[in-house]
Amino acid sequence: MKDLKGKSNMFIAALAVKENSAEIIERGITKMFNSNAIEDYRDIIRVLVLYYDAAERIGLNPDRYFESYMNNHIDKKQHLEPFIKRSKEDKLLKAGGYKVIYNPDFNYIES
Repeated sequence: MKDLKGKSNMFIAALAVKENSAEIIERGITKMFNSNAIEDYRDIIRVLVLYYDAAERIGLNPDRYFESYMNNHIDKKQHLEPFIKRSKEDKLLKAGGYKVIYNPDFNYIES
């Protein structure tokens, strides 16, 4: 498995899509929560939309995936539950300020 140390959330989410890997999504979410760089809940939401989109693109039901992650990481419930309860529209890339590009591979960028 690739080392994700020092990699951005955009990179990790795109890698998960490219490798069709739920494990990479889980590692990315866990890395985000373990990061000292994210303290504001708005920043957490912004990152979660990347992983939500990635989950959907690899064929997972992203709402179920996030609920399962939350149930397995109950200490993160306070951050995940409000995100899960958001409307579908509020979990899309646009809500986080991202979009997809192909240059030539699949990637996320800020819009």
